[in-house]
Amino acid sequence: MKLLLIAAIAIAGWGTVMPKSANAQEDTAPSVFPNKATIAVTGTGEVSVTPDIARITVGVQTRGKDSAVAAAENATRTDAVIKAVRALGVAQKDIQTEGYSIYPQFDYQKQPPVLTDYQVSNSVRITVRKLADAGKILDAALKAGANVAGGIEFDLSDPQKARDEAMAKAVKDAVRKAKLMAKALDTTRTLTLLELSEGVASDYQQPRPMLGMAMAREAKAAPTPIEAGQTKITVSVTARFGFE
Repeated sequence: MKLLLIAAIAIAGWGTVMPKSANAQEDTAPSVFPNKATIAVTGTGEVSVTPDIARITVGVQTRGKDSAVAAAENATRTDAVIKAVRALGVAQKDIQTEGYSIYPQFDYQKQPPVLTDYQVSNSVRITVRKLADAGKILDAALKAGANVAGGIEFDLSDPQKARDEAMAKAVKDAVRKAKLMAKALDTTRTLTLLELSEGVASDYQQPRPMLGMAMAREAKAAPTPIEAGQTKITVSVTARFGFE
């Protein structure tokens, strides 16, 4: 009986000691996420490239007393425009209809307004993959019957290479700024990259407006000069550095 009583007391004593030991271990454990001073910066990279694609928007506008007659004339002239640019090597997939409309025209000087005729408009966007031919293609479209020029845009057939170059520049710019800020703090501690994220890339182009109406111009021997200039591709990144 004495032996059983001693064993029971020992077991009870051991049970009361264990929680205290566990609590003592938790109190001395280091924090998993220590507070750390950080520097947040935005880096920007820019690359200038020469476009190799042009997108020209031209259109045909006709008017007539009868909407069906005006639409038929418009269809004939638009078809002639498409055939003219196809003859210069533009693929069918590079010719896209952008808009088609028929609007009644009224004489608002009279009350009530009087219907005068109908205006039919059809615009197409032509993708030119050989910039040297852009002027010839525009002139051919005008000569074939296009009387509205909507504008011209330039693009790159493979923009990824330029964007990758701009990205690398943006990261280097972020590192440069972080080091400059750390130096200004007069600290000797090492910077460690904690976060890095990409911003929105942008392709900036100078606007290239064209005459709204091109009816008065006739195609001459020399093609209309079209210069692509350069396009700027800009990429930004956001980075956060910590002090070790």
